[in-house]
Amino acid sequence: MFPILSLCATLNIYTVDIMKRSTKRVQKALKRLRKITEEIQSTFASSVGVSFPLIREIENGPRSLTHTSANKIGAATG
Repeated sequence: MFPILSLCATLNIYTVDIMKRSTKRVQKALKRLRKITEEIQSTFASSVGVSFPLIREIENGPRSLTHTSANKIGAATG
């Protein structure tokens, strides 16, 4: 398990940098972020305040990460 400060720093790195990444890298970063928080897609979506299909589609490719979604993820994960 990650110490709290290390976890917050890691989450912050992902949320700040996520919009600068290519689509594949965004997908991988979002999956890693979910793994760090130990949440499945549906619970992660609920905690972030977006729909489950949105998270699923960002991770699997049909949708791109928007600034609004990135801001919600950043606000929810620190």
